[in-house]
Amino acid sequence: MKLKYIVFGGLISVSLVIIGGMLKILHLPGANIALAAGVIMGKIVLLLGLIKVLTHNRFKDILNT
Repeated sequence: MKLKYIVFGGLISVSLVIIGGMLKILHLPGANIALAAGVIMGKIVLLLGLIKVLTHNRFKDILNT
């Protein structure tokens, strides 16, 4: 998976959390769904980014020095 997809997913998840927070403040429906979707998507993106970093070939060189 390319890094640009991980960054794009992270931006979408942050946007969902912000929109969910705004909906929550305004007491509008759908706030809980937006917040939950943003947090879950953020955790998935974080996991994918961590896998990307840990499987990179230069990461092993950093650990050995």
